[in-house]
Amino acid sequence: MSDPLLVVDQLQVHFRAGGRGRGVVHAVDGLDLVVGVSEFVGIIGESGCGKSTLGKTLVHVNQPTSGRILLRGDDVTSPDRERLRRLRREIQFMFQDPHSSLNPRFTTREILKEPLIANRISATDKDLARMLDRVALPESALDRYPHEFSGGQRQRIGLARAMALDPDLLILDEPVSGLDVSVQAQVLNLLSEIRREGNAAFLMITHDLEVVKHSADRVAVMYLGVIVEEGPVAEVLDDPAHPYTRALVSATPSAPGARERIVLAGELPSPLSPPSGCRFRTRCWKARSICAERTPALEAAGALRRVACHFPETRPDSASDEGVSA
Repeated sequence: MSDPLLVVDQLQVHFRAGGRGRGVVHAVDGLDLVVGVSEFVGIIGESGCGKSTLGKTLVHVNQPTSGRILLRGDDVTSPDRERLRRLRREIQFMFQDPHSSLNPRFTTREILKEPLIANRISATDKDLARMLDRVALPESALDRYPHEFSGGQRQRIGLARAMALDPDLLILDEPVSGLDVSVQAQVLNLLSEIRREGNAAFLMITHDLEVVKHSADRVAVMYLGVIVEEGPVAEVLDDPAHPYTRALVSATPSAPGARERIVLAGELPSPLSPPSGCRFRTRCWKARSICAERTPALEAAGALRRVACHFPETRPDSASDEGVSA
């Protein structure tokens, strides 16, 4: 197996909540992740679990509190100015909202040229037309403004801009959120085509499990700043090992009676004061005393899967632990 493209080691991203003395938000809190060369990894989880914070930290929009980020073995956790400029060429970010992420005063030509100018790369209109052709837009789009396009077309322009520098890793933050189903399919098919044509790896942040099934090789499930399960898409989503993953999958629309719906008790705990031990224990029907006392490690649960749970679905519950932790 080749060396990984990206390694995230015990990454923490904390924010002060509303000023001094109001606590610390543990947005990402000891997260491990590996992305292989040309691999497509999906990150799923509830809103507020830290998915977008993770993605923005990888491109240093947010600064890491601790831990390491390695790109092709090079530590880029705290790069100097020149290294940061090169890093942002190697890792590109595609924002969730295609309207607010495009400058309304810029034509498509200016939007596509922006990252090239920042990296001292010249491009002709013919070069820009090829970028548009790659995302199935005509050359005539170069002289139009963002408000003249549909949401799906704006998303394609955002994708063309993100791919302009031929990055090693493209981070997609909810790339099809808010788009019609037919337009979602077009964008996802474009991603598949771009992937077949090049060697870029993709890290897609989404709450849509069907999108992950359609696109990703591997999936990582986040809960309250940590990854609780990861592995091949088919294994994780067809046969969840972590109770939280099982609850997420059960909420996905499917054929009637295909899967029993699991309704989680309570709300997502505050990242200002995450639970001790297992962070999911306050909503978990399998919780025992050990779940409050010891944080479960992300351990192997098969050849390619890892799970952070004292009582995963693949292992019978221990009768020796008493009581459900609150």
